[in-house]
Amino acid sequence: MAPNRIGVYGFLSRAHIEHALAGDLAVAGKAADVEARLDATQADLDDIKARIAQLDQTRTVATKGHTKTTTVGDQGPARANLVREREAAETALADLRIEKAKVYGERKAVEADLGPVRYLATLIGATDEVAMRYSILVVALLLDPAAVLLLLAATHRRPD
Repeated sequence: MAPNRIGVYGFLSRAHIEHALAGDLAVAGKAADVEARLDATQADLDDIKARIAQLDQTRTVATKGHTKTTTVGDQGPARANLVREREAAETALADLRIEKAKVYGERKAVEADLGPVRYLATLIGATDEVAMRYSILVVALLLDPAAVLLLLAATHRRPD
């Protein structure tokens, strides 16, 4: 029974670690990708807004008792193109924020898979890994002897 207990403990420990790690890696990779694209799109949007503001700048010039307001830069087609680029960047930014929310939901689902372990850890005042190891140890120690007892009970003959 001892080698069986060790095998069960090792198998269950590995399964738990692989499951937790796979979920964390998948979500962390997606989150990092979305966050990087979100930052890049925000930088592009800020640049476009700055260029539009530069085109929209006005200068007041005083000449011999008269004031004249002039527009700096050409506001014609260049500004219209920048406005379209800004709208496209804003749409892309909104889409990335939605994607970020979905990744956050996936992260919560992965955390929910580990909910019972976290509850047990809180209950015994330990970390998640320690709580999981204790629960696996209990399973390995209790179920193997119970299986042997059931096998003995099933094969025991009653006297007629």
